[in-house]
Amino acid sequence: MEKQIGFVKSRLRHYVKQGIHSITNAGHSAEENCSLSFQKRHWDSELTRQGSSPEALALNWGDPEDRWDRLGPYHYFTEKYLIPRCTPDRVALDLGSWSGKYLPYLLQCKKVIACDLFDSSFLYIKEKFGSHPNFAKLEFYQTKGDELSGLEAGSVDFIFSMDSLSRAPRQAIFSYIREFGRILSPQGKLCVFFPCNSRYMSCERGFTNLSFSDLQEQIYEHLPKAKIKQDLFWHGVVALI
Repeated sequence: MEKQIGFVKSRLRHYVKQGIHSITNAGHSAEENCSLSFQKRHWDSELTRQGSSPEALALNWGDPEDRWDRLGPYHYFTEKYLIPRCTPDRVALDLGSWSGKYLPYLLQCKKVIACDLFDSSFLYIKEKFGSHPNFAKLEFYQTKGDELSGLEAGSVDFIFSMDSLSRAPRQAIFSYIREFGRILSPQGKLCVFFPCNSRYMSCERGFTNLSFSDLQEQIYEHLPKAKIKQDLFWHGVVALI
């Protein structure tokens, strides 16, 4: 009964959030939605447009404190997979920081590299977290959308990305996987979400069309220690080290 009540509450929160702003990009084809130029333009405008609510929109893509989020158990994911990897001896990369939803957890690390496509994300994070006691741990890296070439090999101890690659171009995702393998330290940890067409909500939401075998081939080639968890979320899979 408690689980059913929790699920109903989650759905109600979802409909309220949808009233603030739709997460779909109506009027555009799936191919257009998954282009790098569209994604950069769309998320930049969502962060800066007058009257927008970045926090509400970010939570529409999963609430780390919500036990019954419609997309999956984000609270469980945060408690079991994110927080234990955020240790004071690690340098962390947050790929797709946007509004900094996961930074309160990641800032427990020695250093955090917030990475995104546009300056407005960094300006928003600086304003939001400027008074945070660990703000000095933050650094910023503006990616072109398929590279991390400014980061040295083996320089990152924990690579994190949640929901940020959902509509990234297919080849950009593969490029990032190669980059993850290059920058991750020998004993490094990984927690990265990927779209996958074996999960029905990935298809329903028009995410990048990647099969599990596509991901498995790329991830195991460049991140041989990784395991891929298929049953955690309804809208994709998570690679873990």
